[in-house]
Amino acid sequence: MASNNFKGISFPFRFNSRGTVETSELTHTDFSRIKESLHQILFTYKMERIMNPQLGTERGHVFDPMGDLTSHSVTRFNIIKAIEEQEPRVAVNDVLVYTEEGEEAMLVIEVDVHIIKYVKDVKVQITIEKDFLNGGDGLDDY
Repeated sequence: MASNNFKGISFPFRFNSRGTVETSELTHTDFSRIKESLHQILFTYKMERIMNPQLGTERGHVFDPMGDLTSHSVTRFNIIKAIEEQEPRVAVNDVLVYTEEGEEAMLVIEVDVHIIKYVKDVKVQITIEKDFLNGGDGLDDY
């Protein structure tokens, strides 16, 4: 019987202990594939991938931890638009973009999506540290 699940290359790209490319699979209990897909969409600019130039967000959306309400609103709009265009397995419930104050200024993006196939809601939180803008990876998740 053929599998009815979505399977693909894991994000971030890595090799497993057998030396092959690590994959992830979307099942009714494991939504890591959706989370990986959202990360790929958010951190890829359109036209960046030669074989898939429409993947990603508009170049104009900038992650600015010190940004104001207007820049956060523009970022939110671009994220919603990109997910709606490029991730047909989900419907966007909400996206929150805000700055978290502290020793290190961080931009927090909370994406709340509805996985259509499994009729489940999933929240993904992505935290971007200030050093991301200065050339570091700045990602809190990995």
